[in-house]
Amino acid sequence: EEIGEGAFLGCHALRSIRVPQSVKQIGKSAFMYCEDMEQAVLPSDLRRIEEETFFLCKKLSRIELPEDLEHIGDKAFYRCPCEHVIAKKYPRLYQPDEKQKKFFGLF
Repeated sequence: EEIGEGAFLGCHALRSIRVPQSVKQIGKSAFMYCEDMEQAVLPSDLRRIEEETFFLCKKLSRIELPEDLEHIGDKAFYRCPCEHVIAKKYPRLYQPDEKQKKFFGLF
């Protein structure tokens, strides 16, 4: 299953989402401009986050990336504060030389 391209684009009513375990892919711009979204819970079986998926989700402060994630598209988290990103498999997303690992890439 997948969440299609632009499925929730500009849905300002979304505050948090819990993507069903059956979803393997989140399409391009699926949550783009969901400016009030604060948290996204992704399934462990998710394999792909396409480009601009969470583009300009200005309040998205917490997200955990699944360990088996295979693809993160360009600008998937563009202009997201993402203060709490758990990404065990993706050290390139972390600030180097910091004890507290913080989101760095995909802007």
